[in-house]
Amino acid sequence: MGEYDLEPGSVFAGRYRVEGMIGRGGMGAVYRAHDLAVGDEVALKLLRLEGRPTGPAIRRFQREVRLARKVTHRNVSRTFDLGRDGERFYLTMELVDGQSLAELLRAQRRLPVAQALRYAACIADGLAAAHEQSVIHRDLKPGNVLVEHHTERVVITDFGVARSTSASDSEPLGASTAAIGTLHYMAPEQLAGASVDERTDLYSLGVVLEEMILGRAMQTMRDGLALAAPLGQLVDALRAASPDDRPRSAAEVARTLRRIDATLATTASPERPEPNADDATFAEQDVAATTGSVRIPPFLPLPLQGTAPRVLAVLPFKARAGGESERELASGLFEELTDLLAHLQGVDTLASGATAHYAATSRSLKDIAAELGVDWLVEGTLRSDGQSVRLVVRLVEAQRAVQLWSERFEGRLDDVLAFEERMAQRVAEALRVEIASGRHERHLPAEAVACYLRGRRKMTQIGQRENIEAVEELRRALELAPDYEPALAGMAVALTYAWFLADVADLAGHEQRARDAVELALERASSTSARELASSRAVILAVRRSCP
Repeated sequence: MGEYDLEPGSVFAGRYRVEGMIGRGGMGAVYRAHDLAVGDEVALKLLRLEGRPTGPAIRRFQREVRLARKVTHRNVSRTFDLGRDGERFYLTMELVDGQSLAELLRAQRRLPVAQALRYAACIADGLAAAHEQSVIHRDLKPGNVLVEHHTERVVITDFGVARSTSASDSEPLGASTAAIGTLHYMAPEQLAGASVDERTDLYSLGVVLEEMILGRAMQTMRDGLALAAPLGQLVDALRAASPDDRPRSAAEVARTLRRIDATLATTASPERPEPNADDATFAEQDVAATTGSVRIPPFLPLPLQGTAPRVLAVLPFKARAGGESERELASGLFEELTDLLAHLQGVDTLASGATAHYAATSRSLKDIAAELGVDWLVEGTLRSDGQSVRLVVRLVEAQRAVQLWSERFEGRLDDVLAFEERMAQRVAEALRVEIASGRHERHLPAEAVACYLRGRRKMTQIGQRENIEAVEELRRALELAPDYEPALAGMAVALTYAWFLADVADLAGHEQRARDAVELALERASSTSARELASSRAVILAVRRSCP
């Protein structure tokens, strides 16, 4: 067992009887525990701190925990104490009996607009209470928001943790020299490692709100489901590139969200029909009433509801032999096929993160489909001896549990990416839809494919050590196949992550390597998906360059 793995029934730090694990994240593992000293149930979090914390860093961490303890609000998980057991630091926090917003979104994919607005307003209330105590979260995301069972109380967790050892004790609160947080939810100034304040949390709230309604982070409000103008305008304001263009406070955002909720409820009443694509008066009449003093850029009025596309999910492939290399291959193929099927026309494909936890499940396909809210499932089994591979893949219509298509693919390992193209095309044909053209039109060395798949899997385990390993695997793949497009795009992503995770002393070197990788991917990648991936890194690089 690792140093962050605690056995149920064991007593930690001579005080906390461990009852079971609640979850694990980049900052450590969280357990349900019984505090033997006072008799309460608590959430016990073992903190994974990079390297050996210095005295000033520990004092700063203690100061931030003391600040977090001052935050008392029903929408914030109360922080009780910071402790140390040998070289392990831990926090004890209020135990919330519920599930994370991330788990809720995995199960439901998206939330009704009214529910999303209520949740977002509660999150804004919690942020406002924290900001009053000069506490900035810096890692607001669905995984750090809990929804209590029965009461639906919304609770923000992990205040004060994200900044653990990132700066010196003398540094003013809110400043930083490194980009700390979760990439998809980070504000531009946070990506740049610049000073942050309350408006940084508001940017993250905008991304979370958008994800609750659209079912996918980082999708613009002009894509996917169409939204009423005031709501779209608010999200655009929250996600403004400059902090000065965002709302001034979380309390202001909470009030605005509740005004929008009330207005949308009124427009959906029998007395006033919901707006449609041709109804521009909705925005003209209601923007002033719903936005208060929030500064909002121009936004085209769009309908509140639209016809959602049908939904497909790919389940993790099962490795028959169960060896590590075979499991890595199965995981990589699952990720690659999911990406390819994202290009289906008129079909939404769930991201791999929404289905990855079904890898070891024994539940029926019909139950899984109902839980995910999808129309079709793709599942497969794989067997490989390191040189050859055999795949059996099938497409199932969820509602009737009817198999629409099944096919066996056999060949050498270096043919495996061509298999993906054929699988995706067969799925498209079975669904009678179109898919973007294939990306892999020539044979690749088997070892290049294996290195790429191993590197890609490492990239899903965001951490400094895993990222270094991913870069090495991708470098080997490109040595064997210099024009291998997915590996080129993957290297651009991996080196950009390396830049974010780098020590301050070597930021310039990491930045140049990331820029070079992005430029190379854009230069050599001809396929749409690879260029889009590299272009997304280019945007991040440009954002960071533009920040002070």
